[in-house]
Parts: sequence; C-alpha cells; structure tokens
Amino acid sequence: MPSRCYHKAVLQYETTLRFLNSGEMTALVRREGGNMLGWIGASRPPYKEWKWHKTQHRLGRPNFVQLPDGSFWAASRSYPGGAKTVLAKFGPETYEPVLSLPSGGDCGYPGMVWHNGLLWMSYYSFHEGKTSIYLARIHIVR
Repeated sequence: MPSRCYHKAVLQYETTLRFLNSGEMTALVRREGGNMLGWIGASRPPYKEWKWHKTQHRLGRPNFVQLPDGSFWAASRSYPGGAKTVLAKFGPETYEPVLSLPSGGDCGYPGMVWHNGLLWMSYYSFHEGKTSIYLARIHIVR
C-alpha cells in the first residue's frame, strides 16, 4: 500500500492593534492567504463586531501610529517591484503608500514614534548585503 504524505498549509497573519482615545480598536492585518491583500478593521466596545475593509496592497510586518493632529500613518513591507519598506497614509478604509525608504530583500518590522515634530521610524533591511537596523526622521507635510 503506498504511503501518503499530508501537508498542512501554514498561513502567516500579523496584526497590529491600537486602542484609540475614543475607545475604538483598529487593526491592520497582513494576510498570506487568498489574494494576500491587507485588511483594516475597526470595532467599538465590547469588541465583538468588526467592520473590515480590504486594502489594495499586500502588507508585511505592518505597524501604525496616530499623530497628535489625529492623522494616522502606517508602515509595512511592500512588494511591487521587489520588497521594500514604505510609509503610508492610513485611515479607517485606506492605506496609501507615500514614501519608500532605502530598503530591500528581507526588510520591515517598523517601529514608529512622534517626537519633536518628526516621525521617527526604525526598521531593518538587507539591501546593503547584510541585515542592518535603520532610523529615519520623517517630516510629515500636512
């Protein structure tokens, strides 16, 4: 009797969750199944019902932050034209990349903080032939 080999598909999902001052919870989700496009979700207490919106972008290692003016900015690995780390305008239904950072290959896991009128963003990348950590200071023009 021939032996059978079974493989279980392992899908990667990474989610960043934030609680807003309003009490609402927002999620930015990486999906590696189906069409692999990222999703944005929002829920109000008691967080049992969610509203979901599909982005038009594949995300990797997503993160986001809310600035003092109320605007949201997200960062993630982006894939068109080769992997790179991008900064995006972010909203309840939108994710729009506006800046590609020097990066490539294995890259991502951005950390972001607003300090002294600038968005400070750390991330790692392999684009210079070895894995390194980078720090970008970004002036947000409103």
